[in-house]
Amino acid sequence: MFENIRNRKSLKFAVIFFICLGLFICSIFFSRVLASVCSSTRGLYRTTFYGSLSDESNQIKMNSANSYKQDFIMPYDIFKGVTIRFNTSDSNQLSKIIITLVRGNNQLYSWNVGNLIETSYNQGNGTFELLPEKTLSMEKGATYSFIVTDSQNSLDSNKLSFFYTKTDIEGSSLSFGNTKLSSVTLVGNLYGSDTPHYFYLFLACLSLLSLLALMILNSIKNSFINKITTFDIVIAIICIGIVTFSFSQKGDMSAIVNLSRQIWDCVKKGNLLNYYQYALDNPASIATPNYNIILYIIVAIFVKPFDWIMTAIGIDVIKSGTTEQYMNVIVSCFYVLSIWLLKKFLEKAKVEKTNTEIVCLMYGLSPLMLFVTIGFNQLDIFYVCVVLWALCYFMEDKLDLFSFLMGIGIAMKSFPLLIFVPLILLSIKKPVKIFQYLLEGLSFTGAFYLVYGRTAAWKAAQAAWPYAQNAPYAIQLPIGPTSNFSFFLGGILLFCIWCYVETPKNKLFNILIVFICVETLFVLAIPWNPQWTALYGLAVGICFLIAPRPSMYCLYVMFQGFGLIGHCIMTYPANVDGYMVGNSLLTILNKNININGLIKLKEVFERVSPSLQSISISIYITMAIIILYTILNTLWKQNRTITTCTERVLRVRRGAIYSMFVPIICFVAISGTLMLAL
Repeated sequence: MFENIRNRKSLKFAVIFFICLGLFICSIFFSRVLASVCSSTRGLYRTTFYGSLSDESNQIKMNSANSYKQDFIMPYDIFKGVTIRFNTSDSNQLSKIIITLVRGNNQLYSWNVGNLIETSYNQGNGTFELLPEKTLSMEKGATYSFIVTDSQNSLDSNKLSFFYTKTDIEGSSLSFGNTKLSSVTLVGNLYGSDTPHYFYLFLACLSLLSLLALMILNSIKNSFINKITTFDIVIAIICIGIVTFSFSQKGDMSAIVNLSRQIWDCVKKGNLLNYYQYALDNPASIATPNYNIILYIIVAIFVKPFDWIMTAIGIDVIKSGTTEQYMNVIVSCFYVLSIWLLKKFLEKAKVEKTNTEIVCLMYGLSPLMLFVTIGFNQLDIFYVCVVLWALCYFMEDKLDLFSFLMGIGIAMKSFPLLIFVPLILLSIKKPVKIFQYLLEGLSFTGAFYLVYGRTAAWKAAQAAWPYAQNAPYAIQLPIGPTSNFSFFLGGILLFCIWCYVETPKNKLFNILIVFICVETLFVLAIPWNPQWTALYGLAVGICFLIAPRPSMYCLYVMFQGFGLIGHCIMTYPANVDGYMVGNSLLTILNKNININGLIKLKEVFERVSPSLQSISISIYITMAIIILYTILNTLWKQNRTITTCTERVLRVRRGAIYSMFVPIICFVAISGTLMLAL
């Protein structure tokens, strides 16, 4: 008997050993393959900006007496071109210009701008992309120069100039006066990865392959979920960890952190009531403080201890970029807290225990939540937690506490208001009580506007972000010569009227119908930013509870995740993909990574199809409509009682739930490869 036990243990050890060895070998192979795919033979490129060319005030007047020289350090192994921008009232002036690429005294290539006017000159914009007839091999790190000269000695300084930008970038200087200037955009690519980049690429492949292996093995071993196992929890933790540390939309969080630090400055000076004016007068970032002060206070409370610790060990929190990554960890913690609060809410709704655990696992792995909260490193998970906390009291008929907590969420951002009002109208029919609860729910927002909302500083901060204010009116139907019907506001009003007229009996029904209808209308009728859809992700997660075909529902969410990520890649090319991966933990581990010159996935995808932007959002919207129909059909079939969700056990394939994380795996693998392999 003991011999059999020892044999089984030996066999188990051997299987685990060979699986690990296989993953190790596969990681080496795939990292090499991915590096090769992204090499110069594929024609992919990335761009390094030596200064912005959009500053209309900075222009150098050109004349025949001067030649203009732009020095730079070559960041590429292969040079593919240069972009330079002129300003002229006479296109004939451009025909006289010669631009030469040199290294020392050696001329490498020359362009006659006059020959490019018909193909590159854009309606007087004067932006030219100068491409050599063949790619040029370069010495990365060496100093090269562009020389701009007049071939005919007849340039008119009143008719021709080119743009420049003041810069501190090493190796980027323009020989004009005593000011260090920049005026070109380089295009090129590298041969392949160096040793540090290859190492991180290997680790990334190993991690993702290991995760996929765990998912597949567990799905084969236990096809259907009868209960949530420790293995499921471990996989969920790994998935959340991957999102936390492998990519981050750093820009917004950096601005929020800097604005939050000013909270303490105002407290020290006893000037908290004038926070917004102080922030405008002492700009800590390019962003204005357009959020409710509650959010800045929350972030300030979390950031202050971190600043003390980092300062004590001698690390500059501003230059190191560690605070943003730390906040990504905080956001992840709140994401885990939201899973726990969802579990408590479902328990209050008397949902069967196994169903509760399955819904929490599905919600935890949903790309609709992971990508727009942790991935984008946004604060929306804060009010999601507050909303879930409030729903617990809603299920207990404690509407005062429900309204109080919803009021806090509404004060953070106004999105919970879209849920709060219909829920009150659906649950209460007495006008006095409705008014009471609505007043409680708006109390924090009202107090904020009494203290800050009427100030010129707050109005100025909001005026800097007109997009959010105008979003509800983006999709309109013209009514008469001067009036328009807003589909979103009109839809919300009609739904609120229905909620007041309708008298459903079950609280869970109220929550499900309000969440899925309001949030689907939101993503259909508003030009949203990704983080604005956090409550929609919550709605999809909760409604999993009554999905008639749970495994198919997971596939809907998976495809919707692909649509969401694809839409973000195509719509925000400077803030997604390589930028997000480049601002992750990898940046702290490897200082050689240059996020300013990363390939944009939009550029790669447009080579496949220019229509991918429309295709991505179409997939997202189509899945949203399918999910809405599925849930509404189920709700009406159950005659507004929702009793079956507390009686039946969800029969869902484990692999289907795991599949929802596949869009994020693909995103991390592709964008990480483009960053690390080049």
